[in-house]
Amino acid sequence: MNLKIQFIWKGGDPRGLQASDLLTKLMQKGISYYFAEINKSTLKMVQEFNKELMKNKGKKIKLIKLPSVEDLTELITKSIMATINTTKKLTINSTAEKKDTEIDPEPIDWSGENFKKVNAIKHTAEYNGTVSELRSKPIEFKESNIEIKIAPKPFDKGSIRYAYAALINNGTSEAPDYAKAVVKQSIYKGPEYNSLK
Repeated sequence: MNLKIQFIWKGGDPRGLQASDLLTKLMQKGISYYFAEINKSTLKMVQEFNKELMKNKGKKIKLIKLPSVEDLTELITKSIMATINTTKKLTINSTAEKKDTEIDPEPIDWSGENFKKVNAIKHTAEYNGTVSELRSKPIEFKESNIEIKIAPKPFDKGSIRYAYAALINNGTSEAPDYAKAVVKQSIYKGPEYNSLK
């Protein structure tokens, strides 16, 4: 089968717009490009746009399958929610003051001899219902006092949290029964970054 590609404007866009310029502007403004694909007829265009974006170290187009036009509202809602979450993370990362905490390069000493002992409140989620009842039936949180031993320095750091080795006492203070665990703390200063929520 011979495939003939016909351009609507043989001389290019009559306003002089270039896809490369437009994609660069989107990238500079931090705009995420979502593309709803109904069939494969736009595959070549998306590939060419991605080449241009990657050339300028931008993010690839987020390609989303759109089975039918009826699914468009749900797709737009999901795309907007994903963009808001990404923007929120970027905003926090760029404006909040970070802690200056040193990572411990040594292997974890699980003996816990140099761990700091702290008392904490453990929140255990209790739910007696089905998945479909989640919207109407509340999740109860049971509180219990526990003892934790935490390493003085984190062993690793992610984009928003430090990871510390810890020992959680599942027994009593008279008869401790420690289990290895990882506890995390926000890399940002301020109580709002380490809330229960």
